[in-house]
Amino acid sequence: MNVNAKSSSAADLLLAKAEELHYTQPSRSLSLTKEAMHQYVSNGNSLGIANSKFLLGRLFYISGAFSQSIRYQQEALKLYTKLGKRRSMAEVHSSLGTTYYFARQTQKAMQEQELAMAIYLELDDSKGIALTLTRIGHLREKEKKPQRALQLHERALVYCHKKTDSIVYAEIYENIGSVYEDLEAFDKALEYYQLAFTLNQSEIGKEARITLLNNIGDCYRKMGNFEKALLFTGKALAEARKSNNNYEARSAFRDFSKLYDLKKEFRLSKMYLDSAYELTDIIYTDEGAQQIALLSTFYELEQKDREIELLDKNKRNATLTGWIYLQTGLIVCILLFVIIWRQRVRMKSDRRNLKAQELVVETKQQLMQVELDNARLRESKLSSDLQNQYLLERELQQELELRSQSLSSHTLQLIEKNGLLESLQQSLKKAIKAEGAEKNKQLREVSRQIDFSFHRDRDWSNFEHFFAQVHASFYDKLKEHLTDISRTEQRLCALIKLKLESKEIAIILGITVDSLRIARYRLKKRLKLDEADSLGSFIELL
Repeated sequence: MNVNAKSSSAADLLLAKAEELHYTQPSRSLSLTKEAMHQYVSNGNSLGIANSKFLLGRLFYISGAFSQSIRYQQEALKLYTKLGKRRSMAEVHSSLGTTYYFARQTQKAMQEQELAMAIYLELDDSKGIALTLTRIGHLREKEKKPQRALQLHERALVYCHKKTDSIVYAEIYENIGSVYEDLEAFDKALEYYQLAFTLNQSEIGKEARITLLNNIGDCYRKMGNFEKALLFTGKALAEARKSNNNYEARSAFRDFSKLYDLKKEFRLSKMYLDSAYELTDIIYTDEGAQQIALLSTFYELEQKDREIELLDKNKRNATLTGWIYLQTGLIVCILLFVIIWRQRVRMKSDRRNLKAQELVVETKQQLMQVELDNARLRESKLSSDLQNQYLLERELQQELELRSQSLSSHTLQLIEKNGLLESLQQSLKKAIKAEGAEKNKQLREVSRQIDFSFHRDRDWSNFEHFFAQVHASFYDKLKEHLTDISRTEQRLCALIKLKLESKEIAIILGITVDSLRIARYRLKKRLKLDEADSLGSFIELL
């Protein structure tokens, strides 16, 4: 093995170690990457240089230094293009798309993802196609095009293999859940978030699991299921604290604040909101420190590189070296100033937001008190109205009972009258057969009974008057079923409505029980009732 091959092998090991540490120890990863790149440069290994620049770009992306990230990724892309490495080109395009998205340049993000898609389709790389489709779908979601986003996510699922690409599957499911959450289809959103959570069980998916727990809790909050919302948000907070993930912990605190605000527990809402803002300060401070450390490491390495180059070219050119030091120092100072200035602007903005939130909470409390006072007044008025209603109903009930008693009294009088008429008929028959003094005696008795009957009865008009008061709409309803109903049929229906025995009805109407049976049968036929139907039940329902 020649010297160049050995050197490239050592550089590969350095780059592999840098790749392993780039999330957990970015500063250490940066040093290893730069060292590996020096060796690749010395050996003329263009592919190694491209890989190193790509990793540098991702390191700056993690630290939030997007302009430096884009610069190194574009340099890597040029080298991959020159070398004809199509798959690597697609990976850089996709990574640039993500970087532009977080740098709030969505149009460029879409262009990069579409370039990545074209290459993955050319290579028939199903995993790459699936990932790019779902990321384009995510961009469409942010453009407020949910249906188009869902179509892209569903296409992405077609290209995935669930057993081998579970992490890709999980990302797609999470993106679909996000679209349904935006559409307020919270049941569907929960379904996909839970599928994504199930697939993210490896160590690689630990951060995604915390995000999913927060998303699930957020869905339950929006659905009004506060108990489950508190459960999942609590799990997210516990996992975030365990892994020192301040971003997801802050998100959980904010969700708790919203939950308790909806539950009108404003003290707890404010407490969690304060915790969220405290974490925001810590995050900005840590971000600033991380960016400063990374940039300091980078510029120290750059400075050493330039020193070596200057010493190799001209050891006597001390002035030029001083200028490089000065330039580097100025750049570092400018960057430090920009970072600190941005951090202070963010902190001021957050404090203003906190004051506005506190004002909203106080206003809500005042509104709650006003609503409570109004509710008490409404309750008092309702109680008074109910009492008046009760007295009115009682008065109406008493009046109805009195009218029912009058109706019953007149009904009995009719029964007695017609019974008397029947008796008179019998007496007249006897008088006709009698002779002399006995006939006169019986006729005088008939006259006396008729006089007595006139004094006891005020005819059918009184009966119908009281019946109409007790059963106000009975005759109208009856005429709806039989428009040409006779007066005799109306009287028969009224007596049936009073649930009188057939014998009593016959007496009142002055007919025999058999004649009454025939009258009932004819009335039933005119009302077009079936043979099995009861005339009494029909009239009772009117």
